[in-house]
Amino acid sequence: ALHIKIDGLSDLGPMPFDRETIEAARNRAQHIHIDERMMGALAEAAAVFGVDSSRAWTFALRVARIHAALCGRMAVSAEDAGVAARLVLAP
Repeated sequence: ALHIKIDGLSDLGPMPFDRETIEAARNRAQHIHIDERMMGALAEAAAVFGVDSSRAWTFALRVARIHAALCGRMAVSAEDAGVAARLVLAP
């Protein structure tokens, strides 16, 4: 399971999403489409960053879907994949 705690982040400034929006996105995330091109891009990013764990790649896929859901998309975009690569795969 991927658990993200947002408690204690208030010192970073205002959150762009409220708790209800985040919960709704989390529920929609499993239905967000991610095509082979985006999966390949995340696998390539993992290799570039020297991440050889399939678990990290799986988490990156989930984060990409969650980001897409937060942004109201039904499919993962290059922006979503980029966010996931920076948050999960980058050192």
